[in-house]
Amino acid sequence: MHPHNLHLLSRNRPAFCKNNGTGSTFGVGYTHFFHKNWGLSSGVEYAFYQGKISLNGFFDSYEISDIFNNAIVYHTRIDNYSEKQYAGLLNIPLSVLYQTGGNHLFYAAAGLKLGLPVYGKYSSNAVLTASGYYPDYDQTEIWQNDLGYGIFKINENRKKLNLSVSIMGTLETGVKWNIGIGTNLYTGIFVDYGFNNSLNGDNSKKRFVEYNRNEPSKPTINTAYVLADRFSYLSFGIKLKLSFSAGCRDLLNDCNLYKTLQSDENYNDF
Repeated sequence: MHPHNLHLLSRNRPAFCKNNGTGSTFGVGYTHFFHKNWGLSSGVEYAFYQGKISLNGFFDSYEISDIFNNAIVYHTRIDNYSEKQYAGLLNIPLSVLYQTGGNHLFYAAAGLKLGLPVYGKYSSNAVLTASGYYPDYDQTEIWQNDLGYGIFKINENRKKLNLSVSIMGTLETGVKWNIGIGTNLYTGIFVDYGFNNSLNGDNSKKRFVEYNRNEPSKPTINTAYVLADRFSYLSFGIKLKLSFSAGCRDLLNDCNLYKTLQSDENYNDF
């Protein structure tokens, strides 16, 4: 990333960042019931996640060379930093489901999800104060914007968020609606918790603020999650899932249930 090996002089950094946010999922699936109340559920779903983070008073110092290949110690301070992350994942869940009730069934499920990234991006705003110390001259430059020094207001910094495969635990609860023979609609709320680091490995080589040798007046600010040892999801939201019966036994059970419901309705009419 940089022309010289970097030597970290000083840095205040968090050891861990969790992507706390909201989300929503839509999917299709199949549940195999091995008991009238218990089943094993899987399928595929598309999930939207949104999170945010804020920082203030973050500083960093490291050795590098400027645009003229002069050795410098690059000092940066970030204030009023805010960042929003957006991600889309194709999830493959596997959950144990419990249901109970009559016409409309209440359910709860717990299990795991494999999340395949479809897209990721972030948008950030900040105030950056940067300076460069030239050890060969024992001089510090603080107000030369063309060399990347001074105060910079960073507005609407939009970049791609490079994500890797995620492994998550999930909890879900809601109502199951029978909308036809062999077809059910699940409406509920969920919580997803990520177990692994979901950022690509190349992010570990990046710094939060980087000296831009190609255009020093526009310093590079990466996602704040490059500061963390790991990035993982912690999200909650709403979920809609359309579930179908895939076997003759399931269709037969649904037919019998439908006939029972019809008989109850006809009985209640008298």
